[in-house]
Amino acid sequence: MIQKKKEKPFLVLSILFVLLLTLLIYTNSLRETVKHKSLALDSTHQELATLTQLFNAQTLEKEALRNDLSTLESTKKELEIATKQKINELKDILVGHRELLIEKDSIIDALEAMSEELFVANTQLKQEKNTLYDSIKVIKKEKTALKEKLLHLAQCKAENIRVSAITKMGTEKKTIKANQLAKIKVAFEIAANEWAAAGQRNIRLYIIDPWGDEIFNVLEGSGSFVYKGREKFYAAQQEINYDNTCHRISFVYDLAGQNEKGVYTITIYEDSELMGSATFIVE
Repeated sequence: MIQKKKEKPFLVLSILFVLLLTLLIYTNSLRETVKHKSLALDSTHQELATLTQLFNAQTLEKEALRNDLSTLESTKKELEIATKQKINELKDILVGHRELLIEKDSIIDALEAMSEELFVANTQLKQEKNTLYDSIKVIKKEKTALKEKLLHLAQCKAENIRVSAITKMGTEKKTIKANQLAKIKVAFEIAANEWAAAGQRNIRLYIIDPWGDEIFNVLEGSGSFVYKGREKFYAAQQEINYDNTCHRISFVYDLAGQNEKGVYTITIYEDSELMGSATFIVE
């Protein structure tokens, strides 16, 4: 019986140690699970109630141990105070986390609003960019059209092209037979053009015989040029100093026996730019 009485305080202390260890583990668990907010707090209360029940049950058993009763009661009070302090600390931590969550929610809401504003602004910028690209395309198209128009305006024109024949006797005629034809005279005017650039110009006479062949003589000053990607041979060429005013020009070209019957096509070029054309009939 005495042996059992001696074992009881040890048993009580062991239980108390277990309880304290359990409370310590439980307290650490509370710290780790504080993020679960009110659910963790409810669990703490339930566990505290369980501990209190166990503690009360042990208290009834300890009442037989009068010598340790005061110590156990003091320990109980200390545990209760410590538990209440831990609970209060957890409540404070929970309140702090709630306030922090509210603050974070406010920040998230502000960031979401800012993100929406940025999305709208980005969409508007894309629309403005597309509009700007469309405007640039239109401007480029208009610029190209204007450039073509200016090039057309700046192009010199051969006007009043007059083609006549010169006989073997040196007589100039409007109509002629093939056996009398020796030379072709081409006279025309280069119109005044304020849009054209002033300076040296190469005026070229290009002749096609009735058979569609080019008439030229390299030994007499004929040469070639490229028109629309194709090489052409001109019959004669003159260099003039164009000053934007009207110029009168004439060519006399010796056919050197290339006097076929039919329609001759006379074309005037300025370098590689077409200035005008006319036809001449040889009977």
